[in-house]
Amino acid sequence: MPKSALSCPAKTCRSPDAPQEKMSPGALTGAGVNAAWTSQARRCTGCGCVWYMDGDRKVLRGYFNNPVLSEGWLPIHS
Repeated sequence: MPKSALSCPAKTCRSPDAPQEKMSPGALTGAGVNAAWTSQARRCTGCGCVWYMDGDRKVLRGYFNNPVLSEGWLPIHS
């Protein structure tokens, strides 16, 4: 089944159709993330993937409180 426009963009997410919640920029700022994209950030409630839309493209930035990796912010380095 193809992912919907609101599906988690992480390829490793086991719950790609889990709700995607709008993140509070304050939560990310408190974790040490100070970037313009935080005002648009969304988080997958299934895997903790944090992402935002850049035009038609979803941009993954990291994980926040991932149930397997760690609590807190874990950035994706590209």
